[in-house]
Amino acid sequence: MENDTTLQYLQENRIEDHNCDLAHNFAFFSYAHDDHDAAIVRRVFGILTSRGYNIWLDAANIPHDTNSWENAAMTALKSDLERCKAVIYFRSEASITRSTIVRELETYSGLPCTADSDIITVEIYKDHSVHTKDFLNRLKAAAEASPDDRSAVSAYQNCSRICNVVNTSCSALRFYHDDIKGDISVLADKIEQELISHGVLQRFSLPDKIPYILDGSFSVSLQGDQAAVYNVFASIKNRTFGPDGDGKKRTLIVNGGPGTGKTVLIMYMLSALMRHDPELSVIMTSKNASPRTIYENNIANDPTLPSAEKRSLLDRFKKVFRGQESVVNLWKANGNGRACDILFVDEGHRLVTSSRYIGGETNCLDAVLNAAPVTIIFVDDDQCVTMDDKGTTDRLLEHTEATGAEIYTAEMQSQLRCRGSNSYVKWIDGIFSNSASGRYVTKTSEYDLRVFDDPGEMYEAIKEKDRTEGLSRLVAGYCWEWKKDGRDDQDVHDIEVGDFRISWNLDNAFATKRQSEKKNSRPDSINEAGCVHTVQGLEFLYCGVIIGPDMRYEDGRIITDFTQRARTDKSLSGIKKLYKEDAREAEQRAAKIIRNTYKVLMTRGLKGCFIYCTDKPLNEYLKKMAERFNASYHLA
Repeated sequence: MENDTTLQYLQENRIEDHNCDLAHNFAFFSYAHDDHDAAIVRRVFGILTSRGYNIWLDAANIPHDTNSWENAAMTALKSDLERCKAVIYFRSEASITRSTIVRELETYSGLPCTADSDIITVEIYKDHSVHTKDFLNRLKAAAEASPDDRSAVSAYQNCSRICNVVNTSCSALRFYHDDIKGDISVLADKIEQELISHGVLQRFSLPDKIPYILDGSFSVSLQGDQAAVYNVFASIKNRTFGPDGDGKKRTLIVNGGPGTGKTVLIMYMLSALMRHDPELSVIMTSKNASPRTIYENNIANDPTLPSAEKRSLLDRFKKVFRGQESVVNLWKANGNGRACDILFVDEGHRLVTSSRYIGGETNCLDAVLNAAPVTIIFVDDDQCVTMDDKGTTDRLLEHTEATGAEIYTAEMQSQLRCRGSNSYVKWIDGIFSNSASGRYVTKTSEYDLRVFDDPGEMYEAIKEKDRTEGLSRLVAGYCWEWKKDGRDDQDVHDIEVGDFRISWNLDNAFATKRQSEKKNSRPDSINEAGCVHTVQGLEFLYCGVIIGPDMRYEDGRIITDFTQRARTDKSLSGIKKLYKEDAREAEQRAAKIIRNTYKVLMTRGLKGCFIYCTDKPLNEYLKKMAERFNASYHLA
């Protein structure tokens, strides 16, 4: 009866479109299916899966057919013993008396490749005063007092068997709202550390998932802001293209900072359209070519794909993933009608008003806004990094209104990168704006922030992270010329800081449509430095940032100096002319671009950011501020 009831509960509370990848390392969630336990577990599951962790949760993975819930759970545990690296057992009044939990934990602990310590225990008792040993004794007393009460006897027997596997005095993570002020992300951070130590690393990066996005099978558990924006998008799509759709033009402008999950959400939307609305033509566009060319390169070099399937995927990829110029040209080719049915614009702040990128007199920004009946634009005013970037929120609203579209707006604030730490992003904003509050931001997660005295030491630390944990990169402000001779030779060093030397990314610095992008996905990309033009829109596990001489610390303030930018960097093209006309305006615009550049670079790391500044006073200042920020994490 318990199995039938559990299966019905799970089917009624199913998390759609999220399957555990049993071919890679995963963790198994064991918990009771009452409202208290399920609410906590589902929220933790959502946070961890949004960070890329591979987790088997019955509500997301039970089969749709007649297989029982217990068969599905046992299949997951036994499918590949080497892949199930950890069981996370959420211990509560309900879970510690369930026979299904007994079978799960005994199955896992009885495997020859595991040990009791592999069961990670999280206490989520409703009654904060409950201790497992006392709880067991109470159940024992109740069973002895009523030996004919099958329910009481069964509860005691189940609790006793669980305690034989997971000792009553075992070290456990504890989640009490009073202890951590209701922030469940703190519990997720603690579990994440356990997953890492057990070898359950992030299972994918977006480049790895492009084939699944294109065939409609990509899934990820959307978090609060992401889910809210997705719901708005679904409503807009249905009002335009649904059974009762009116075909009216609609535009959604979504404002969100770095690491709020904008690109992942776009990919989820794309995949959902491929799966549920294959008759609609869809394009995803962005100015920065680096992500697109990396995605394409991953497909082209995937040895597991048969040739015919690879050609089909590449053809579909090129139709869906396009640069801004391609979208505008397609729109023009169709008589200024439409380039597609639904257009996603990533990094809308990088849209330009100049026509020189596409030829003729067409305004690029206006052309993109007119290119589809439904347009979804993601924008962050603080990521404009060149003089040509014109897609600010206010300008987008003004130009969208001119298209006659119904306008919708939304905002994404929850931090999913940087270990989910909004505080780290606030710290960057406060420090760079010379705000006093920036010096007193309280750290809320175990984000690895360090400031180094030597660029070589920082580089060695990044290389070690790349070796032990995965994709990590060194990046730098564009203060060193990108030498024309030797662009394919790592031994030709563009960046020189004391005894430290390294080359800019090989082959190309700007990743234009004419160039072959390999640098961020190549195994040897760790031997090069990236710039903002080649890493914006991408993410790494750890990122080492060299802040060049275009940013200094003088008279108690961080200042910028556009004269220290390299001549080969075109992001400040026209600034000298503007300076002659209006020095104050030029300095303000240059300062914003320089600060935005370093904010982009310093928020590429999922788990950590390492920093070195060529200006010694700035390095000392940031080191002091980082130490204060890190120390605040240990405050009660």
